[in-house]
Amino acid sequence: MSDIIQSWAHKGRELYASVHSENDLRKLDELIVAEQCGYYFEQRGEKIVQLELFREEIDKATKEYNEWYGKLKLKTNKQIDDIVRDDRSDDTSRYFVINETVCCIDADHGGQVYVPRRCILADPDFYDINDWDEVTKDYLLNASGYSTEGLETPESPELLEIVIAEIEDLSEQFTERMMVKNLWCMCYVNVDEEYIDFVEDKDLIKWARIKPEDIHPISSWHDG
Repeated sequence: MSDIIQSWAHKGRELYASVHSENDLRKLDELIVAEQCGYYFEQRGEKIVQLELFREEIDKATKEYNEWYGKLKLKTNKQIDDIVRDDRSDDTSRYFVINETVCCIDADHGGQVYVPRRCILADPDFYDINDWDEVTKDYLLNASGYSTEGLETPESPELLEIVIAEIEDLSEQFTERMMVKNLWCMCYVNVDEEYIDFVEDKDLIKWARIKPEDIHPISSWHDG
């Protein structure tokens, strides 16, 4: 195939994006689109467009995109924590589906959502307690980059004092046992994987399976 099309010819999701994005290609004749996507070879100074091959690759690209989109729809918010923490990557690692639209994690803006433990236990059909961490001193220390063992020989005693003071201040704002989970802002993206707009909080919270009325006021996921 390499000798009858250009080496840079678009394929897979890149090809799908090329023919479905909001660009000038959508307004052009199919032969021109095929040429613009690299499906031609040159013979005696003339470009010979491989239209049938282009159509076959479009069918393959559409199938690949639909399978990719299907994977996204099966993913849950729980996976975000695993992806960010373990830095695992595949062709769906940064993408999710909200309101039937592909979204991308905004890794620059995120934070923690705090919910009373009693709320999670009261509705096990809605909440999965395994998706949450309990807010303890050890958890807050680890979130700050420290550990209980690190208290014995801290590298920076002055900084550690500040961290402990902040943890105690945070703890005082809770009047009951709390649970916490990470949450990142999300952005809608087009088929070119370019940002379109932020996902509204009400849609983000609904997708993350968190009841708005359960969220503690100290929660914030817009930090960056």
